Amino acid sequence: MVGAKPLASTTISGTKLSAYDGALLFDPTEYRQVVVHSNTAISLAQILVMSSINYVSLFTILESLIGLLPNASSTT
Repeated sequence: MVGAKPLASTTISGTKLSAYDGALLFDPTEYRQVVVHSNTAISLAQILVMSSINYVSLFTILESLIGLLPNASSTT
């Protein structure tokens, strides 16, 4: 994430939706903003996890390939 920039968003910070507590919101835009923000956060987290898995897998594959080279264990 070197060089990553903040994502501009129009979400309401700290808003939680509950089916049982609080007053109803008359403007459906607030509901949409909370849902969109949650979906965006989940998507970004999924991308980060998949990138990490790919990175680890790459090194595992390279380590296996290096192990196949003759005299890979001796560096004399």
